[in-house]
Amino acid sequence: MGGDEARVALICCFNEPDTLKAEILSSTNDKKIAVFGREHLTNLSEEIANWIDQNDEYAK
Repeated sequence: MGGDEARVALICCFNEPDTLKAEILSSTNDKKIAVFGREHLTNLSEEIANWIDQNDEYAK
């Protein structure tokens, strides 16, 4: 699916998801892209919900 409301989330077991996200954002500065790593896995549903809420704030 695509469009203005489309989002991309990478969920992985990487220990440094911010490093990976920075690498991705060097190609595109899109706030609708998120990288969730090992530290996020225990509360993944909450992390994703927060990310979606943040994107909804940007859209308003």
